[in-house]
Amino acid sequence: MGGVGDNLALARDALAFFGKHGIQGSILPTQHPGQAIDLAATLPLDPASLICAIGGDGTMHEVINGVMRRSAPSDSNVALLPGGTGNSVMEDLGLLKLQAAMQAILEGSPKKIDLIRTELDGSVQYAFNLCGWGMMARGNERAEAMRWLGRGRYHVAGLLEIMEARSLQARLEIEGQPKAEDHYALVVATNSRIIGKGMRVAPNARMDDGKMDLLLVKKAGRWALAQLFARLHRGTHIHHPLMHYIQVNELKLESHQPVAWNVDGEVRRATKAALKVLPGRLNWWLPDDGD
Repeated sequence: MGGVGDNLALARDALAFFGKHGIQGSILPTQHPGQAIDLAATLPLDPASLICAIGGDGTMHEVINGVMRRSAPSDSNVALLPGGTGNSVMEDLGLLKLQAAMQAILEGSPKKIDLIRTELDGSVQYAFNLCGWGMMARGNERAEAMRWLGRGRYHVAGLLEIMEARSLQARLEIEGQPKAEDHYALVVATNSRIIGKGMRVAPNARMDDGKMDLLLVKKAGRWALAQLFARLHRGTHIHHPLMHYIQVNELKLESHQPVAWNVDGEVRRATKAALKVLPGRLNWWLPDDGD
């Protein structure tokens, strides 16, 4: 039910495509948010089964969190066909076209990718793309309220965040080392290079390197933030004086009040967050020459 197109029609096209190649399947439409979690957690599977989501990052987030509820999640295979508005991970993989994504499944094989275990005020979920705090979370929340703008809503939301130039006070702990409390405009931990619509936020990221790429931006004015964000699509923002960009295994953040977090495009609120990389935790069906 996500995205801006007819994903049920895409599902029927995909089923016909795979059927021509001797692969049997069935369509399970979702009717409400969260249903894909329950389906992925309870579907009867065998080693040859593949759970394929059709949608965007939010749909895949639900499928992955459902798989992680299974008794042996590492035995399950997942894949994604692009049907959402963001599709940032599929853009990262060069598989934004449905035909290319289906062909990649047909010719590919399961690859082990990392997940980020995200604990927000005691509630655990798993991210495959990103966990963002500050401007990243507020911008996504704004974008969700502007779905009528289509894919351009991410750019509009980002511009509004830059104009407001808000920062939040927080205390960080990186790799077990506490940092002095400070004001931050942005804290993002990501597992892939691209987020949103074409924003190359972490150009050195890999989905299978056992690390999450961490980006920190402290309090700054509108002009400095505008300069920083203007470089996002080229990935050169990581060299900007405002940006602190490192690869880590663990991060903890504590704020003075519940604030928004963007977890794979889904907005949550929390005061305390603990993020940890789980190396090679998920089997994602990817092209044999992919990352």
